[in-house]
Amino acid sequence: MSTWTIGSATITRVEEQLGITNQPCEKYFRNFERDVLERHRDWLAPDHYSPQHDRFVTSVHSWLIRSGDLTILLDTCGGNHKDRPWTHRFHQLDTPYLACTPPASRPRTSTWCCARISTPTTSAGIRCCATVAGCRRSRTPPI
Repeated sequence: MSTWTIGSATITRVEEQLGITNQPCEKYFRNFERDVLERHRDWLAPDHYSPQHDRFVTSVHSWLIRSGDLTILLDTCGGNHKDRPWTHRFHQLDTPYLACTPPASRPRTSTWCCARISTPTTSAGIRCCATVAGCRRSRTPPI
């Protein structure tokens, strides 16, 4: 877990997953150019590219942003216990996500505002998450 301070704000990266993608490079990036990968392979491997698997290494994480009394969780909304049979990496996840957030950073009475990252295949939106006694409950408001 890494934390940075920018002005009066602290920003903490909360890792959910780090691993090899389930798609070949050519599918992962539509305009992928193999020669560009080969030119940069010396610094890409092994942290960002796995030559053994010919796949990229990616991170799924959230950002915990604290400034004064404000706590913001920028969340990818991957989440546990969801059916995703098309991708073994995300199908029926069971990760200790909340346990990965730094205990001193967890809000006790404040609200976590979670911005959901959108892609062309998912809907955009904002999710409000209230934390009560260490358990995260969420609801998606109408957009």
